[in-house]
Amino acid sequence: MRFPTTVDKEIPNWMSIKAYESANNLAQDVTTNYGKFVDEVQIVAPNAIVENNSHNYAAHDFKVSHALSRGIGTAGFEWEDILKSASGLGKIAIDFISKGAGAEAAMRSRMAVNPRSEQMYTAPAFRSFSFRWELTPYSEGDANGLKKIYDNLRKWSYPKLGHGGLLYKMPHEFKIQNVGFDGSELKSFGKYGKCVISNINMNYTGAGIAATFSGSGSGAPPFFNLDITFTEVTLQHQGSEAIKND
Repeated sequence: MRFPTTVDKEIPNWMSIKAYESANNLAQDVTTNYGKFVDEVQIVAPNAIVENNSHNYAAHDFKVSHALSRGIGTAGFEWEDILKSASGLGKIAIDFISKGAGAEAAMRSRMAVNPRSEQMYTAPAFRSFSFRWELTPYSEGDANGLKKIYDNLRKWSYPKLGHGGLLYKMPHEFKIQNVGFDGSELKSFGKYGKCVISNINMNYTGAGIAATFSGSGSGAPPFFNLDITFTEVTLQHQGSEAIKND
């Protein structure tokens, strides 16, 4: 399936979207394990190509370990002994750490404990890619072809019913590439790991006007504003092919 139907040098940038049946990647840290090939869609490059990279961090407090490193509460000393010998600001700080005096002590002293917090890395988040097309087919035939592309991508984003409707079979997975008019891969837009469609939307109107091609045909609309979000199925790292983009 292709839109527009003719591939020539007037359209130098395309997107290839190949659909596969779902296959797990549990035994390997790469995204080359695809299931059975289903079909391929070639569509003119999107008007918007957005790559989303994010990471997960968690804040950890080190106030107790910092206090210990400064000799507070070391071996051979009891907290009561330390409190007796402490005075002024030191005693207030120890009160915060040892007793959890918290809000009341803070109100009285007009001070707050320095939590000695640091952001600690936990894991990368799954990358996602947001694509937007603003398309205006010149003929009803092209409009019907584009509608078929959308219908198939939408269908592939959904699961199948299995085991008498008791379970879902996983939706299809996708291999995405930016390609030139001759089908060769373009690396200037980056690389994509194995993805699923996590969101797909279609707006059939242009400038807020609903219209169709006239005639006795299907009455296909002349405007297609298509938004698709793909999400990778595995986590990436510095050695991943999609991240190195060699």
